[in-house]
Amino acid sequence: MGRGVQVFVICEDKQHQAFVRAFLRRCKFNIRLLAFVMNPPGAGDAKQFVQARFPIEVSSLRRYSGQGRILIVMADADELSSAKRLQMLDRALEEAGMEPVVDSEPIFCFAPRWNIETWLAYLRGDVVEENLSDYPRLRFESDAVPLANRLVEMCDNRKLEPTPPSSLLAACQTYELMRQYLAKE
Repeated sequence: MGRGVQVFVICEDKQHQAFVRAFLRRCKFNIRLLAFVMNPPGAGDAKQFVQARFPIEVSSLRRYSGQGRILIVMADADELSSAKRLQMLDRALEEAGMEPVVDSEPIFCFAPRWNIETWLAYLRGDVVEENLSDYPRLRFESDAVPLANRLVEMCDNRKLEPTPPSSLLAACQTYELMRQYLAKE
């Protein structure tokens, strides 16, 4: 899908990084063309980090528009809905005096509610409740690979079963937009 595309990823932590890397590998992206910007461990609020980095990375992407680059953002929604979390990113652009993201831009945002552990539990086959935040973290980064593979298969087949978290349904829709964008490239 995105073999020659340079991908920049803003994410909160190593768990996000491992999942996104596995997801993109499954989508046939060249892993050597991935660049991650991640909140350093112990550096404070990861949500604020992503929010602060978003305008910087959007500005950089816009400077190099049309040069085979995309931006992916992975940020937990926490107590907010996924839509509200994405609105916060829009607000960060506004506060930086920048134009909002438009549909034609290669910017794709994913916001698991409460956190990515909710998605991981669902992808392991658990029945999950998005309003809970107590799902366990992965023990090893490599544990993300089969779960990311499963998500790609589910999104490709448009078949998330049983009842998926709403933020995961939104992620599959964003994934489809990313596929459509890359098909035009």
